[in-house]
Amino acid sequence: MSPMTALGNQLRATLYLASRDAYVKGALALPALMLLPTLVMHAWDGGRGYVTVTFEYTFAGLLDTAVVFGTAFAVSGLLQHGWDHHGWRASVVAEGGRAGFVASHVILAGVLACALTLWACLLGLVVAVVPGVAFDGTPLPELFALTFVRLLVGWAFAVVCLVFSVGGRGLGWTIVVTYLITRGALGSTLKWVLFLVTGFARVDVTEALLDPLMLHGLVESFAITDPVRFFALPLVYLAASSALFYLRVMRSDA
Repeated sequence: MSPMTALGNQLRATLYLASRDAYVKGALALPALMLLPTLVMHAWDGGRGYVTVTFEYTFAGLLDTAVVFGTAFAVSGLLQHGWDHHGWRASVVAEGGRAGFVASHVILAGVLACALTLWACLLGLVVAVVPGVAFDGTPLPELFALTFVRLLVGWAFAVVCLVFSVGGRGLGWTIVVTYLITRGALGSTLKWVLFLVTGFARVDVTEALLDPLMLHGLVESFAITDPVRFFALPLVYLAASSALFYLRVMRSDA
């Protein structure tokens, strides 16, 4: 069997499992559940001005929940099921199977990031047509660019989570780890480690050096201030985490 045929088989199997996995369904449900209280409060307010729903702010929340958190959550859960049920063994025993296993999961993360981005956009359209919703006036091209950045960030974070996924931990563990990683816990930890290792240098100096390199910082703003960094940095993280995931799988016992 050629490597491309093996990869195709693994990718089809992975996509099939993802289409039926509870974690993927949960990732689809989360943004809708997040949106529901907002719409209920907006309807209760009835235009009295006590509750203000802004499209851009709500849409950013949908993207963060569906794409940034949801993609990582779904991929981590799917991999955990593989670890728990030893479903990955059949994938890695063949020649080139481990590389195919890694590639299929990285590709799956990209597919889910795209699917969840489209889902967030559909939910965003629901918000846009609700009477009384306020608009900040963000230009449509800027909105598309920011959406694409979040897609890339979600994909990168999902593969980062693959590196840290372990079996036998359950839903609660997956939620906590995914949330911490996608909210920038790894970056904050690195900043404090460097702060201590460098002899208690000033915190603001450490932050000035590292903040531009932190992936989560790209989703905290609704303006693309540096196009090269906003589009290139997620790809750097994606490549580095894919390599780390490959090394992990290569060293794992089948």
